[in-house]
Parts: sequence; structure tokens; C-alpha cells
Amino acid sequence: MKETEYKDLEKIKDVKEYCNYLFKAKSIKKHLKRVGINSSEKLVGYIEDPNQFLKIPPTNSSFYENDLENLITTDFSNISTVLSSSGTTGKKKLIPISEIDLTFFKESSVKCESRLNTNSEHHSGLIANMGMGLMWYAMMTQKFEMKAKPYFFGILNPLEYIELIKTLPVNALISLPIFFSRFYEFCTNINKNEILKKKIKRIDCGGDFLSDGRKNRIERNWEANTNRFYGISEVWGPISGECKYHKGLHISSNHILFEILHPLTLRPVNEGEIGILHLTALWDKAVPLFRYDTQDLVKLLSDTCPCNEKTKRFKFVSKKDSIIYHNDEYSKFFSLIDIEDIIFNNNNTTTEYRIILKEDELIIHLENLIQNNSQNSEIEEKILQKLEPFNKKCQIISHKPRTISRKTQKVKIDSIVREPLK
Repeated sequence: MKETEYKDLEKIKDVKEYCNYLFKAKSIKKHLKRVGINSSEKLVGYIEDPNQFLKIPPTNSSFYENDLENLITTDFSNISTVLSSSGTTGKKKLIPISEIDLTFFKESSVKCESRLNTNSEHHSGLIANMGMGLMWYAMMTQKFEMKAKPYFFGILNPLEYIELIKTLPVNALISLPIFFSRFYEFCTNINKNEILKKKIKRIDCGGDFLSDGRKNRIERNWEANTNRFYGISEVWGPISGECKYHKGLHISSNHILFEILHPLTLRPVNEGEIGILHLTALWDKAVPLFRYDTQDLVKLLSDTCPCNEKTKRFKFVSKKDSIIYHNDEYSKFFSLIDIEDIIFNNNNTTTEYRIILKEDELIIHLENLIQNNSQNSEIEEKILQKLEPFNKKCQIISHKPRTISRKTQKVKIDSIVREPLK
């Protein structure tokens, strides 16, 4: 993404009013004053000049944690709803949504769903607990916009999910990626997998990263088309998604500036290079999103998608906190996604794994369906090849199925146990 591509800033209807709006948020105002931008009038020059805009330090998730009073820019009479979310940080935050926020969300989500030909024949079982209010509310809303029929299953046990899927005219499921892996294993253990596979033809994943390895395994197991969406809690809902060709995430919002910046220099990277995605909402959002550091490493794609859509696409590479080893420039790194791509392409492993990091060694605990040292040696060898630039060792420890804890809902939060260096 080159500096000349900041033309999206021109979509701001009234730059002066937009700057006044940003200064209404006390946290943003304080942030800007730290770098000498003491007034909304001065900010106008930074918004109108991309080179000046790049000098504004990014904001991050800490702005949105327990600081709603200092961020909200409108009266609650203008708020459509308030949703709670832990997002990717695991810390609770409240996301107020205004009527205009809702309008732009619907516009973006319709683009995402239209690429996948979602219509009134689409009956989705949505599996998300009430603690993930933002996810289920967003998914329900975007399906309604397509005249599809979402069914919110809520918090049930797996046997109840099976009965609902058998009873209702459900032909698709929506949930976290890890749910589909675990649910299939559960259904297989009680010989219900073939019954469900006959009904489920589409799987939509959200709320966490979906590695190629896990995606391939989900598709092999369920024999269903599996789709990625990308969004963050602070925007609410998907702002990009795959088309039927699955060749990257098409940007779906016309009202958000996407910046892909080098992790260290914070300068725009070129097409094909990996950088961290930063987002700026170009309207008077209830809670401003301004040069927001998503902590997501992505790569802008330059080739033409077979669907011939002209919108920009990117590939999700890794969350920054899911990177285990990296060099100073982040040009080489090893992450949870690398591990999943290796583990889940081996048919002798379950969906569960745990990682322990030592000073010079990576220890991976796996569940093996059959105790087979040769297959574990193959996994270890492939991981060692990935670890070679970092001069690290690897050890695989095998466990019987269903012996590793399944409390974790999101892989990246506590799959890594970082052992303190002595």
C-alpha cells in the first residue's frame, strides 16, 4: 500500500467537521495533543495531507478498555444498542452502535454475504454464547439483511445442538473455528457425523483466526464449503470476506481507510509485503476508530481474483500475539498458524494441542488417534524446518485422545504457555 493510495481520506464529507468530531472524544484529544496537535483546526492539515497523516501515532485496544466515557462522541439518545465484547484482548469492552454505524455495517455485510450468494434458502444455526454478544448480534443482523433465516442456538450441550440441527431446516452453521473441529470429533465419537453432514452444506467462521490447516480439515470432515470473514469488535461486524473462490479477503467497506504498515517503521508496505492492518472509520462513528492498530499481520494481494471483483484483497497472516518467534524486522516469523497448518494436515491428530515455550525449545503436546511415533516425527521434522532461522529445537509429546483440556474457546488466548526464562 503506497502513500499515494490514501485517497480514501477524500471520502470524509467535511474534514473540518470530522476533526471537530474526533476532538469530542477525550481520549483521542489527549492522544493528539501528545504529538502537538492541540486543536481540531490543526488536525485538518494532517487529514488533508497523507504525509502528515502518517505522522499521527496509531491508537490501540487500550483506548477501548474501560474508557467508554472518554471515547463516546454522541448522546445515548442517538445510540441504537450497546454490545459487550472481549474482542481479541480477552478484556471486556462496551461497543456503542449508532444508527449511522448500523447503516454502514449493513452495507458492508451485504457485500460480504452477496459474494457467497446468501439468500432466503440459507438457514443458519448460529452457535455463540451470550458472552459473545457482539458476534451473534452481528451475524444475526447480516443474515436478516439477506432475507436468510438465522437460528440462534445459544448455550447448549452438543447433544442438544445435534437435535436442533436434525429438527430445524438448517443447512449451514456459524461459530468459532475451534467449535467446528471439536463438534465434529464429538459427533464422530457417537456416530452422528454422517447424519449431520447430509444437512450442513456451508460453514461460516468468525470470532477467531482460521488457519489454512484447520480450514482444510473442517472442509474434509464436514464436506461443506467453509468461509472466512474478517472484522474487529471496534468496528462491529465483517468489513471483508471471501468470495466463492477463496482467494483472499475482499475489502467490503467504502467508509473505512485500510492501512497496512510495517511493524517497526509504521510506514506503508508495498503490495505482497506483510504489515499490520490499521483502520480509520471515515464517518462520525459513535466511538471513533482512528488509525487503530488491529495487531493483525496481513498481506495485500495484487493478483486478480477469478471473480473479477476490482476491490482490494488481503490475506490474513497472523495475529501479532500469536507469533512465537520472529526476527527484528518481522520479515521472518513462526506463529500458531504455521503450527496448525502442519498439525491439521496430519490425520492422526485431534484438534487439541498445547505449546510450552522454553528459552531454546518449543514443546508441543498433541493428542494422537493412534500412538504412532513415525507420524509425530514427520510433524516434528516439518516444524524444525520452519524453526531453522531461529535456531530453536522442537519436541512433540503424545497424548491419548481427550486428555488435553478443552476449556479454551479461542486458540490464541491460552494455547501458549510461556515459561519464564531463568
